Amino acid sequence: MRAVLYARFSSDNQREESITAQLRAGREYCKHKNYKIMKEYTDEAFSARTDNRPSFQKMIADAKRDSFDVIVFHKIDRNARNEYDYYRYKAQLKDLNVSLEYVTQNIDNSPEGNMMESMLVGMAAYYSRNLSVEVKKGLRENAYQVIHTGGKPPLGYDVDSTTKKLVINEAEAIIVRLIFTRRAAGTPYGKIIEELNLLGYKTKFGNSFGKNSLHDLFKNKKYMGTYIFGRVAGGHSEKRNSHKESETMIEIPNAIPVIISEDIFLQVQRRMADAKHSPGSGRAKEMYILSGLVHCECGAKMVGGRVTSRGNIYSYYRCDKQIRTLSNCGTGRIKKSDLEKMIMDEIENKILSPDAIPRLTEELNNAIS
Repeated sequence: MRAVLYARFSSDNQREESITAQLRAGREYCKHKNYKIMKEYTDEAFSARTDNRPSFQKMIADAKRDSFDVIVFHKIDRNARNEYDYYRYKAQLKDLNVSLEYVTQNIDNSPEGNMMESMLVGMAAYYSRNLSVEVKKGLRENAYQVIHTGGKPPLGYDVDSTTKKLVINEAEAIIVRLIFTRRAAGTPYGKIIEELNLLGYKTKFGNSFGKNSLHDLFKNKKYMGTYIFGRVAGGHSEKRNSHKESETMIEIPNAIPVIISEDIFLQVQRRMADAKHSPGSGRAKEMYILSGLVHCECGAKMVGGRVTSRGNIYSYYRCDKQIRTLSNCGTGRIKKSDLEKMIMDEIENKILSPDAIPRLTEELNNAIS
């Protein structure tokens, strides 16, 4: 019997050694059953609440290639903590003539075995969901105490190692104050980014500033002292970037050291609202048929845009990376009409012309033969 082993751990309460122990027990099990181990799959720090696990998916793909006959898990909860995923993949594997076995849980195909399997799958799912509820409860309690609940703090703040609360990082706060002051005064995003790059300032992650990073910074109420937890609604069934505010959001004013005054913060919000609702000459629609289809020498996509000079509007294609980060990869603007004409001429000469038909037919035949 050809067998593979699958081992997994997910939480801080489990360590890499737990995978080693699972594999050791699995090898002993296969030795006792006279199974030949074809391969071992491991997912480290991946939850079984979903099937989004690289090695698990690789194992399913290998099963479709008739690479083995049985998968050996340590326990059912190493396989899945979700009833739907468990039985969906069990059915798929059954169709592939691949069976599931567990080192510490002897489950056969008898009615009693099926009942035991259902109970163990349900218990694994219950444990996972109950743990999620308890974790969220703990995080919310920390939030009420204005304790940082994880992740990298915003630019301008650090986390005090003793109190676990946000404290000002003065070197970064200087950058935040500069950005807000400039925007409140009406300085465009591009000019702010140019100044930041000139001064060598970086984001919290060490990257150059772009329009998106500035926008996220401007919307963060923490800078005027408001603590927020659970702002975005979401979870396993909804994208985290949906921007839909959660009904259970916790918002506590005057709870964090202030970097930006409320007056400056609100001025910036008004600037953003005005820019969003202002039609502007640059918002007129124009078709850029090659946008995203051609690439800059640096590998980034070329996108369409317009420039106004002395009252005249000029349309160009330009490197998207340059637009977002104001970096200079060496490729300048390419006139829209010139690039589109060049591409259309190439299409007409190499694809649409009568002389191209025999060549394309030969190439197609070679590709499918």
